[in-house]
Amino acid sequence: MAVEVDGRRQYSSALVSLSESRNRRVVPDNTMHQPMTPSRKDDSVNSSMKNLLPIAAMLLLGLGGKAFAVDEYNTVPAGDPQYKQCIAYAAKLGWEGGNEKSPIKGQTKVQAFCTCMWNETPDDFKGNLAILAETPRGKKINKICEKYADWHD
Repeated sequence: MAVEVDGRRQYSSALVSLSESRNRRVVPDNTMHQPMTPSRKDDSVNSSMKNLLPIAAMLLLGLGGKAFAVDEYNTVPAGDPQYKQCIAYAAKLGWEGGNEKSPIKGQTKVQAFCTCMWNETPDDFKGNLAILAETPRGKKINKICEKYADWHD
């Protein structure tokens, strides 16, 4: 056994009581020549684990995003002028199937579509949501919202 006294190792065949001195501690002989830092093998394992953590997080977020895609959008504030305009435009043109029940509880297909359009457009968009859906610029959002409302051509 090795005994450390004031930071120096001394060898003794007998065990030293820890209560003899606050500066003494018993150190097993087999640790005397081992470095205090982890081995290269341990570093590679830790490094591999560190690389897996971001990958696992991305996978979980990716799966969470898929689950979120089928959830409902934020509720449109009561009396929102863009939402009202979208509903009125759809009614005026008589979009086919707009008054049918949508997969969203309590909403028709046109209501679900306009809710989606309202949520998908940037906050600074001030135009007509329904007209935007009919333009090349709004084509991508239109597809998303048709799927959300289960409204197909």
